[in-house]
Amino acid sequence: MKHPHIIEAVKAYREGRNISERLRELLGVETNTPEIIEIAYDLQAGSYIENFTGPNALYYRQIGEILAPLVAGGQTILDVGTGECTTLYSMSRHAFSTDHQLYGCDISWSRLRAARTWLDRQDAALSSRVKLAVGDMMALPFQDKSIDVVWTSHALEPNGGREREALREIFRVTRKTVCLFEPSYEDNSPEGRARMDKHGYIRGLPEAIADCGGALREKIRLPNPTVALNPTYAFVIELPATEAAEAGSSPFACPNTGGVLEYKDGFLACAAAGLVYPILKGIPVLRADAAILATSFDRFD
Repeated sequence: MKHPHIIEAVKAYREGRNISERLRELLGVETNTPEIIEIAYDLQAGSYIENFTGPNALYYRQIGEILAPLVAGGQTILDVGTGECTTLYSMSRHAFSTDHQLYGCDISWSRLRAARTWLDRQDAALSSRVKLAVGDMMALPFQDKSIDVVWTSHALEPNGGREREALREIFRVTRKTVCLFEPSYEDNSPEGRARMDKHGYIRGLPEAIADCGGALREKIRLPNPTVALNPTYAFVIELPATEAAEAGSSPFACPNTGGVLEYKDGFLACAAAGLVYPILKGIPVLRADAAILATSFDRFD
């Protein structure tokens, strides 16, 4: 069973307990696994939209001021861990133009479904431009060097112990610039570090960035944190110059092989490997473990 403790997780959520902490106890692990993160956020689907205060809230204005000049020279923009798209939506007011091709991925299908429904109501034109897909941060479903600018907003946060694994994937798909809006363990207060330890949050980002081949150009503390014990820093990262991926209709790629995906009969198919991925209510599920082996997909038509 993929999620053996889902019933216990639902119970913990309904009791108002910390889902990730409970699942770490049940699984006997010290850090958050992708399964733990998926369950924790999937159960909270819709809560970010319910608590959304509007695109001009101080947090969004602050990150927009940093992100706007970084995306000005790019065409393709990817929000990794986009969740319910509240931050992406706000950046359409502060940083993005109608010329930008916008992509978002998240480990939770339920959050993306909530995002799509909400975006359709808020701004149908924007919603039609945003391409969403379920994807694991550790195996992003995008071609090498296919995205000009990649950014996160507290998406790396719960992946303590896997910082380098996540950064290597983000750097793999990025052609120009990465901007991470994440907490800084080393700059936090003792109380803040204790909280980050309890939740299994990241640490040592500057060292991890250097180890993965990135150059930390700036590290900027947002002056007005939304959570006092979890202040946000912008880590602006330059990557070595590289050629862009060949232009195509979509930067999406098979998360198992890296191969091109083609739309066929309601699925996305990697013909070279005979793998197909479902599209659930309009949202492609591009996780490695969602692949269906169907080498004879077209054979018996």
